[in-house]
Amino acid sequence: MSIGRTSARTGAGPYSDGVSTYVDQERGALIATFRELGPDAPTLCAGWDTRTLLAHLIRRERSVLELGARLRLPIVTAKAEAAMDRYAEEHSFEDMLTTFGSGSPRYSIFAVPALAEPINLLEYVIHHEDCRRPAGLEPRPLSAEFNQHVLKRLRPFAKLTMRKSPVGVSLEPSGERPIRVGKGATEPVVVAGQPVELALVATGRQAAAVVDYSGDPDAVAALTAAKFGV
Repeated sequence: MSIGRTSARTGAGPYSDGVSTYVDQERGALIATFRELGPDAPTLCAGWDTRTLLAHLIRRERSVLELGARLRLPIVTAKAEAAMDRYAEEHSFEDMLTTFGSGSPRYSIFAVPALAEPINLLEYVIHHEDCRRPAGLEPRPLSAEFNQHVLKRLRPFAKLTMRKSPVGVSLEPSGERPIRVGKGATEPVVVAGQPVELALVATGRQAAAVVDYSGDPDAVAALTAAKFGV
């Protein structure tokens, strides 16, 4: 499946409403994958099946507590996970798919058009692959335009998530300016691949990413074993 320039909601071009519609397209593609895999499929998120991941995506747009869990404060994270688990237990998978498909509620910051792509696109893309990779699905053939939007969001994001990298890293999408992160005494490890694959590396999903590493063997080993995230 190739994701191109057609809006999943309106059938118009990608900037018909003043912002990119790639977020809506990826939401729709993610819903299709959820439906295909069902509620009990494993994901790359430790301890989460597809039902739990879907509950997270819904509550992320609707709960301050769920957003607070990203701060990694133990008491907040525990409460958020308990609330997420209750939500997943109290709602059918199909009802959750309908809720997620309805988009962000009007009161949510995620409903602000200018913020839709900056805060949602990588979230959806990465979690989509969290579902696809354990199922043995190959990387998707994405359009050049879609990859450009992913890369635009990845540049500042990777500098944040990989800021504590134990080695210098050069993320290198084919034909594009590299993203330099981390520091090290040796030459940076070069990681070459498509933008989505580099996004998996930048969020600690190195084992699932289809990329090529080159550089000092010890530095490569340190990079592939490192944990990354916000």
